Amino acid sequence: MAKDLGLSREQLDDRLVPHCEFDAQGTRVFDFGPRQFHLALGPELQAVLRDSDGKLLANLPNRTKRTTPAKRPRPSRRGNN
Repeated sequence: MAKDLGLSREQLDDRLVPHCEFDAQGTRVFDFGPRQFHLALGPELQAVLRDSDGKLLANLPNRTKRTTPAKRPRPSRRGNN
C-alpha cells in the first residue's frame, strides 16, 4: 500500500495511526493536577489507560473541582487532528 501511494512505510504508518502525542517511550500522561493517567498502546495496538496506581481504566475519569484548570485536557473534536 505504501508503495502504491508513493510513501515510505514510516510515512504510511504516520498516516494510519492518529497523532496521540506519545513520548519517546510510547506513552502519554494526562495530568489532572493531583491525578495522572497514563495512555500506552498494548500488544494488539489497542489503547491501554492506567491510573497512577497501575489500575486499568476504560476511559479518562470526569474532571473534578480539584482538577487543575490549566491541566484539564481539552475535548477532542472529530475531524481535527
